[in-house]
Amino acid sequence: LTSYAELMKGGKRGAAVVPGKSGESLLFKMLTGAVKPIMPPGNGLKEADIDTLRRWIDAGAKVDTGAFARAGKAANSLASVSRSAPTASAIK
Repeated sequence: LTSYAELMKGGKRGAAVVPGKSGESLLFKMLTGAVKPIMPPGNGLKEADIDTLRRWIDAGAKVDTGAFARAGKAANSLASVSRSAPTASAIK
């Protein structure tokens, strides 16, 4: 999963996100353990993060194109949400 378009398209198991309906969204069900596999693998997400995603889905799962533009990213890129550590050259 690398783009908003892919997230909204879904896959073999159906729609990953049903805008306005977190309870019907496969992504949300996987995050909460309602269906297997539980995502993300390992310890999962914090409850606050899951709640943020629930509220985003229930609000229509819209992409904030302005935020992507301000970050210098393509509007459909999910690169800005990665959890990679900063590099030494990025620390000033």
